[in-house]
Amino acid sequence: MNEIDLDVSEQSTRSLTINVRVPMQFERCVQKLDGTRCTPGNAKLWCLRQVLWDASSVDAEMDEPEIVQMNITPLTTPIFGAEEEPEVAANVVVATKSIEAPADLLHPQTGFRMRREYRMLSYQQRQRFHDALNVLYDNGVIDTMARIHRRALRRGGAHDGPAFLPWHRAFLAFFEEELRKVDSRVSLPYWDSSFDDNMAVGPGFSVMWDDEHLGEGSGIVDSGPFANWTTVRTPLRRDIHRTVARGVGSLIRQSKIDTVMSFCRRSDFDRRWENGHNNVHRWVGGTMARSLSASDPVFYMHHAFIDYQWEKFRQRQRNVCSVDPAYDYPDSDDVRHHADTDMIGMTFLKNEDGIADFWTDNWYGYEDTPTCATNCGNRPDLFCDEDINLCVSEVRFDIGFRRKKREAPPKREPLVFDDPFGDRGICARNPYARGCPVPAPPISDEGFVEAMLVHEIPLPPGMDEIELNMKKEVALGFKFPPDNEPLSFSAAEDEPNDCRSVETATFDFLNVAVRGKKVTNRGYSRAAFDNPFRHK
Repeated sequence: MNEIDLDVSEQSTRSLTINVRVPMQFERCVQKLDGTRCTPGNAKLWCLRQVLWDASSVDAEMDEPEIVQMNITPLTTPIFGAEEEPEVAANVVVATKSIEAPADLLHPQTGFRMRREYRMLSYQQRQRFHDALNVLYDNGVIDTMARIHRRALRRGGAHDGPAFLPWHRAFLAFFEEELRKVDSRVSLPYWDSSFDDNMAVGPGFSVMWDDEHLGEGSGIVDSGPFANWTTVRTPLRRDIHRTVARGVGSLIRQSKIDTVMSFCRRSDFDRRWENGHNNVHRWVGGTMARSLSASDPVFYMHHAFIDYQWEKFRQRQRNVCSVDPAYDYPDSDDVRHHADTDMIGMTFLKNEDGIADFWTDNWYGYEDTPTCATNCGNRPDLFCDEDINLCVSEVRFDIGFRRKKREAPPKREPLVFDDPFGDRGICARNPYARGCPVPAPPISDEGFVEAMLVHEIPLPPGMDEIELNMKKEVALGFKFPPDNEPLSFSAAEDEPNDCRSVETATFDFLNVAVRGKKVTNRGYSRAAFDNPFRHK
């Protein structure tokens, strides 16, 4: 903490000592200027103005976060945040940890590791992963990585071009090293969001967003393993219900994977795959959709899946297309994406280094995503939807349906007199009111669902609670004001958006269940949704 004397006005005869929280580059700035370019007092004032008004500029060069190569570019001091506006505080200085890559880039310090789908982790493995992430949050690594990625996102050279995949490959590898320095048993899992997109009831019901997995998905993340995390600007936030209700973004569709895997060259693969990547950022919303997206653990798991599918494409290039992926670097009009350009934030690497084979030869490999043929890994969070022969995510609500048929609504005597109010009377508002004509029972599944939604037919046990919880989540998501920062990931015309309100989500849930669709593997019974009128 630096104490600086500032006159409250030019006419003041006394000075006031105030405490101002400033980034560490203030001290470095003073050391550079003091006695060389100006008087000590002027140096302090100039540097204070620099950090107070200029530190948030994306063009500021002082102390921007970098990943540096160990023993090649040694650091004498840790790297501190330089981009954010300082806050007034008393005797508080917040520093972020420097990130060091191994001196021998061909071989990671912590050894080879295998990445697997997040839901394939055992409970203990998942807990270790969460614990390691929390250590990186506490020691500043998450913050530093998020600012490195923001710098690359804003200045270019890591998105919207052929450097996208190789840049993020290196970025993830160095982040995974930090995880393994905390716990060498941990590797970075990937999130196959197609499992959630495959859900007949919709991805908003996925187990991924419960407290045993990634925590709150609607609004401020105040539950789960990452509860109360903050970025350098705002609390960690996700806006699944807000973005989905507005038709913003979508998860990776199996059809998208099938499409991109039909090509042989990265020039055909890259743009399509990056568009799909963008839509997932937009679907999760909140922090994930903006410049500090790497503050959310979801970021790293999402990008691990993007990298995994790229690696499968590379294997296809080599085994099917007779193309060597280590030399398939597309041309670009943007010099920041040229093969021989330094990686932004990792200047000891060239963009073309990201397509070298040593990453997957020596650093990490992937366990294939589970399939119905493997019974979806026999994990409790996944099951096979036999109708589409694809694995789907479990639902996050405890449904607890009882195995019995729903009863028909009580029969009432038909009207013996005319309703003087017609459609405007009580019968229009409540067709089961006393003295109203008995409505015709629904004969279709859709009609049966509609009757349940308006409570003409009781909801199955547990479904009314799910509907209530969904409404609460949506209300919570809209309780907080939207981020004032615009979305950082552009939408593509060829990417369809997922759009559903809580009403349509509840309808979808009931509709697929009434039709006999399997929506969960946890004691689900088709009889719970039997339409007693179906065969009458």
